[in-house]
Amino acid sequence: MIRPYVYEVWKGGKQIGTVTMSTPIYGKKVVFPTISILKEKYGRKYETIELPVFYRFLPNNGVDFTTRLCLNANRKSKRQLKLVLDSKHER
Repeated sequence: MIRPYVYEVWKGGKQIGTVTMSTPIYGKKVVFPTISILKEKYGRKYETIELPVFYRFLPNNGVDFTTRLCLNANRKSKRQLKLVLDSKHER
């Protein structure tokens, strides 16, 4: 069984949802397709949604800190956020 990775999606100062993936995130941003590659019309530009990655620091006991990998959705529309949060992501 594949261990899922759960990442928080933040907009401004509050968490708006989570995204579950089957592989860990590496890099500075995550790219989500708007529709399946097989349903994309021939000759059209492939449309994607890019979410930047950031680290959120959580204080444990005042001495140690825990970091959590999160996705930043500050500049995304309601339609884009719905596509990212509602769909299943097999990466």
